[in-house]
This record gives sequence, C-alpha cells and structure tokens, in this order.
Amino acid sequence: MDLYVDVLLFENFIVNGFLLLILNQILKIEVNYKRLLIAATIGSLYTLTMVIPDLEFLSKLVFKVLVAVLMIYILNKTKDLKVMIKSVISFFLLSILLSGFCLTFVIYKNSYNLGEDYVISEFSFKFVLLSIMIIYLILFRVILYIKDKRILTSLIYDVTIIEKGIEYKFKAFLDTGNELTEPATCLPVIIVEDSYLENINFFKKDIYNIPYKAINGHTGILKGFIPDEIYLKIDEDKVIKKRAIICLCKENLSRTKEFNGLLSRGIL
Repeated sequence: MDLYVDVLLFENFIVNGFLLLILNQILKIEVNYKRLLIAATIGSLYTLTMVIPDLEFLSKLVFKVLVAVLMIYILNKTKDLKVMIKSVISFFLLSILLSGFCLTFVIYKNSYNLGEDYVISEFSFKFVLLSIMIIYLILFRVILYIKDKRILTSLIYDVTIIEKGIEYKFKAFLDTGNELTEPATCLPVIIVEDSYLENINFFKKDIYNIPYKAINGHTGILKGFIPDEIYLKIDEDKVIKKRAIICLCKENLSRTKEFNGLLSRGIL
C-alpha cells in the first residue's frame, strides 16, 4: 500500500481542525482561527510518529494526551485546570466518534472473513469527509437542542400558592409574549392546570373576568381569583411575594410536563 506523507498530513490537518472547531462550539468558546490553524498543524505533524520508526515511541498514550493538551492550550490559551480536563476529554470523545464513523465505512467497503486477518485494501478520504459532515450535522442539532433546553429551563419558576393555610406548588413558564392582566386591578394573570388546585373552592372566592385574545384571533373570557399568598422562587436564595390573579385551565400546558402554569410578563 502506497502512503503519501503530504496527503497524510493534509488529511489529518483537516480532521484536527474540524475536531477543534467542533470542540469550541460545544464548549461555547470563541474560535481564534489563527491559533486553530497552528493547533491543527501540530496535530497533523504528530501523525508522523506513525510512519517514522525512530519516532514510534512518541505514539504512546501519554504523548497523545500531552499533544492534545498542547493543541487545546494553543487554541484557547486556557489555564483553568477544570476547563482543560473537560476540553481534553471532549476532544478524545469526538476523535473516537469520528473514528467509529470512518471504521463503519471501511468495513462496508472492505470485505472480510472470520478467522482471517483483516486487511484494509480500499480507503478514501471521502469517507473521512462524509463522516465529518455527518458528525457536524448531528452535533449541530444536539447543540441547538441543549441551547433551547437551557433557555426554556431559565424561564421556568417554582411557584407556591397559599390558600386557607394550604400550600399548592407547581412549576410555571414565563411567557415573555404574554401580557395578560385583569383590566380593573391591572394585576398579572397566572394560568394553572386545574388538577394542581383542585382542592380550592373556586366559587367561594371573588371572581374576576379577564378578556383575552389568542394569536389565532380567538377571543374569550377567563375566570380567576386572587389567592391569599403567592410566592415566586427566582433562584436558590431569592423568593419574592407577588399578588396576581389565578385562572384555571383544563388543558395540559406542556406536552413534556416540564411546567404546569403560565406566567404573564408583568409578574416580574
């Protein structure tokens, strides 16, 4: 099998550059492309230890880890030990993932028999490029999902309603596009699934009628009441007391059951 050193170096330069780029996207670190090129070049040159017998001792695991640390340090100039450890582990996981995709294509293109030595007689750089594209698409979707999940989680609050000495707790989503208020009192409205407040005698309270208009143009009237106390947990150390009108609904407000109430923007 013929091996062209220039092709080997170029292929590994592309792969290392891709892995470092994805690494920073995952860690949400801004990419300096000049340092990225330098780090990818070092990673590419390290592959020479595979083809030069006198450098074979450098292909041991400890040197691989040291080279990965050097590449990541050059890329991000980080001195935080936790960030470095996280970066190195993520880099190796990405490398393993890419290797797995490449191996899948190699096995597909090269037949083998059980009990015989496995010989790779055909391998094309297009397999690497295809693997890179697949991994990028998968990771891009995963990153978007995690990002959206974080945004959603940051808008979910723990709410406690106290009525006649009894506590009712649920999670509520802050709908920033929701400006629903009661016209007379100008109090914000909290919509809650009725199953979480089913023990409250709704009809013994003063009832407020709140007109609303949905995005689709549908209009209607919500009926609500003011409970004795409402507490909103902002974070672990901060709980604020609020006054608002509670309206019940029969529908599930979250398909994934992540929250059971909706907060209007005026609650904060």
